[in-house]
Formats: sequence, C-alpha cells, structure tokens
Amino acid sequence: MFQTRCVKIFFLSGWVFLVAWSFSGCAARKPAWMEMKSGVVLEYRMPEKAALKYRNSSLLVQTLKFGEQSMVTRIDNRSVFSMRPKGIDGTALRIHVTLDSASIGIQSPGGNLSPNMDSVVGKGFDMTFSKLGKEIDVSEAGTLKYDLGQAGERTLESEFQAFFDDLPGKPVRPGDAWTSSDTLNMNQSGNKTQLVFNNLSTFKAIEKIQGLNCVRIQTESTGFIKGSGEQGGAEFLIEGTIKASGAWYFAVQEGILVKSSTEATTESMIQISGPQTMTLPMAMVVNSEKSVVK
Repeated sequence: MFQTRCVKIFFLSGWVFLVAWSFSGCAARKPAWMEMKSGVVLEYRMPEKAALKYRNSSLLVQTLKFGEQSMVTRIDNRSVFSMRPKGIDGTALRIHVTLDSASIGIQSPGGNLSPNMDSVVGKGFDMTFSKLGKEIDVSEAGTLKYDLGQAGERTLESEFQAFFDDLPGKPVRPGDAWTSSDTLNMNQSGNKTQLVFNNLSTFKAIEKIQGLNCVRIQTESTGFIKGSGEQGGAEFLIEGTIKASGAWYFAVQEGILVKSSTEATTESMIQISGPQTMTLPMAMVVNSEKSVVK
C-alpha cells in the first residue's frame, strides 16, 4: 500500500537505527466507461514503448522522549525513478526500475547527515507485481546498497515492497469499498522489523489529473510495527501502532497510478536492555507523495 514509501531513523545515545517504510484536480465530465451500470474494472498496465517516471518525496518528523526532554529528528527523502515494461510472466507484470536521482537529508540533535547515494543512482533492478498491484518479487532491489554511516548499509528493497496501491479485483462504482493488507518484513544490519497494514479503500469520485481521467480513491489504514535488534552493546524491542490516511488517483484507461499522497502517524514504545535499561515513547508523523512526471 502506502508506499511509501518513507525512511525512519531512530537516534538514541549515539546510535542510529533505520527502517525503510513504504507507505505513497478539478471534477471532470463523466467519461463513457463510467456509464456502465456494472461498474468499472481497475487493472494495472504499463505503457509498451515508453518508461513511466515517478517523483517521490517524504518528510518524517520523529519525537523521542527522555523523561521531560524531547529529541526531534527530521528526515527529508526525495527520489526520481523510471519504470520500463519487460513483458508478462504468466499473470504478473515485469518491469525494470532505474533510480534516476536520490537524496536523503537528516537533521537530528546528534548532527546532520546527507548520505552519498552515488552507489545506487543510475542503477536498476527488475520487479514483478500483479495486475491488482500486489508486489510479487522485489528481491533484486536488495542488491542495491548505500551507506548510512553508523546505521550501516541499507538497500532499496523496502521502498518497493508495497509501492503500488491495491486494486479491488472486481467492478466498482463510486461509493464501493474494498479491503487489503500488506506485511513488510525487513532484516538489515541484524535488526528485524515487521510492519503490518490493514487498509480500507473507497472509490470516491472521478477527477481529471494531469489530463487523465482518474478515479479518486481514499484509503484509511491501521496496523502495527514491531522489531528487535542490537546496537551499541544494547538490545532493543519496539512495538507500536500505525494510522494512515491518503488519497490516490488511478487512470482507468491507461492502467497507471498517477498520484498518491499519505499522512501516517505512529505511537511506539522502545524497550532497551543492556548496560542501561529504559523504556522510551516515540511518535512519528510522515507525509509522503509520489506522482507521475510528464
């Protein structure tokens, strides 16, 4: 689902823990395909002769509390990438994704960081997904790595595990709703994290976005985050809840995701054991957006 897709970095006593989290017009006259009483079928397709280019951005604000003190971290993540079709594997769509540009800016009480992304910019990988937007294989993205200093190496895999918003698999009309779920499992630098999303999507309206007749879909999500690991000689456990709300626009005739925006919030507790034992509350607000670049 929301892809989006966001970056979380936890700063605590000089160490850094990162989790890549994929969360991501005016009214138009009703087109002919919406006159069907049976509703419209939504399916992903990819343009045959040209690559789709997306611009992705997210801003995360994290607040970690030590007693009466609060540590605030801001993470600004921006990227542009291209998706080129490579055919159909059975019922799955295969595409090649190239990262055209990328930047991450981190502001924290421990200092600022802008990691060098040259190791992944210009590189690409293949992935497959279903016509309903369910990612099937994004493992090649795990071979593209960049360095985050104390946090170690990270890959692009998490950012594409739930990139595409999920379609209903049945004809729908305005007012119809459907459910979907996403589970993201990440294991990087020995730290294991799981994110689970339960989504309720509703077909709200027909709108024109970037000159395309789109259905506007509103998605409300709830879920949880849990993880464990070790860093700096201390073991930690994290558990929390996720709430998210977003709107996305799907071009029916073209079969592409045109735009998606999301606001997500988390409330978590971090339990630390080792030389020092403590429990710390943490809150995050993430605003993310991705859209087709013409």
